[in-house]
Amino acid sequence: MEAYEAYRGYLNMDKGDFNRFLSMYKVDNNTFLTDWKNNGKKVIGYYCSYLPEEIIHAAGMLPYRIKGVENVDFIKSDAILSRFNCTYVRSTLNLILNQKYEFLDGLLIANTCDHVRRIYDVLNYQKDFKTPLFFISLPHLFSNEGWNWVKDEIYLFRESLMKSYNLKISDDDTKNAVILYNENRKLMNEIGSLRANRRPPLTGTEFSKICLVNSSIRKDYANKELKKVLSYLKSRKELKDNEYRARLMVIGSSIDNPAFISILEHANSIVIADAICSQSRSFLEKMVWKPEGYEKSSDPIKELVGATYGRVLCPRMMNFHKERLKQIEELVRKHKVDGVVLQRIEFCDLHGIENSFLQHELKEQLDVPVLNIDREYFLGDIGRLRTRVEAFIEKIERRK
Repeated sequence: MEAYEAYRGYLNMDKGDFNRFLSMYKVDNNTFLTDWKNNGKKVIGYYCSYLPEEIIHAAGMLPYRIKGVENVDFIKSDAILSRFNCTYVRSTLNLILNQKYEFLDGLLIANTCDHVRRIYDVLNYQKDFKTPLFFISLPHLFSNEGWNWVKDEIYLFRESLMKSYNLKISDDDTKNAVILYNENRKLMNEIGSLRANRRPPLTGTEFSKICLVNSSIRKDYANKELKKVLSYLKSRKELKDNEYRARLMVIGSSIDNPAFISILEHANSIVIADAICSQSRSFLEKMVWKPEGYEKSSDPIKELVGATYGRVLCPRMMNFHKERLKQIEELVRKHKVDGVVLQRIEFCDLHGIENSFLQHELKEQLDVPVLNIDREYFLGDIGRLRTRVEAFIEKIERRK
């Protein structure tokens, strides 16, 4: 880690240092990842926010969230997947098949949606794909039975990880990882809360990159850097009221391409809140659901159940729509949102259904203007998106 420490050895963070940190969401710019692999350490990829990263960390490995942002075509993935699969999944599979993720030493997948679930089947039958695969089965409802189900799945994953790599993951290792991840959630929430300021010190595009970098480096190093980021942002005074026309909230499909957020902000608007799994929903601190008779436990695995199951605010949880709407309402009030952008990647069934409900509920119950758009992961229709965003901003913009 010497090169990384030399690169990150500043006591304070300046503008250039901040921008270099933001650039690390791309594989080729991720100096931490490069140093980590050069030191012979392992990386486990994962797809979803609600998977037990802490177990991977406790194993001395780097949990790395799979992204499709650097994909340029669908040549290999379309030979396997239907065009009715979402373009995010097709992009990530194409990168995997083109060995862009050859640095992975393992890949963790769950049945988070049917499209991601299909990735496991595809790779499991690929003779050329030698990377170990791990699978966690997650329920689609909150229930006491579901809680125990997830607990058993996490135990099984820990056992399979130890067996596959001939290592030991102690309860103390897991407990320390849980503590570290709780600190990370706290830091990310502190940074996110700055977006509610009358004069936010960061754009939505910058916040998106911070979230992506945070899911691409080890949390012990991330926490050190996030403290510098937080200090830098608190002293930064670059954005003023007259520099934006509207305060937006974005909801829907996962966004791991900051270019989409920049499209929303190109018309002098600013994204100051979100309910996105790759952003704010990935570091929720409070459990949104607890089983009957729930009590805190010294067993770190039980704590992980709360993190991976008790904090889920994804539309895959079929019996929790009202609670998701309540969280959105709280964010709209706290962040003084002028308009909400509902977006979904084409063929994303979960967010397609959820957004159809939210479009009416936000207008009728919260009296919040809504822009509802379908998009491709590639952003090939930037002109159309910009036109629709500009028209929406003109409709809701703040009058000086």
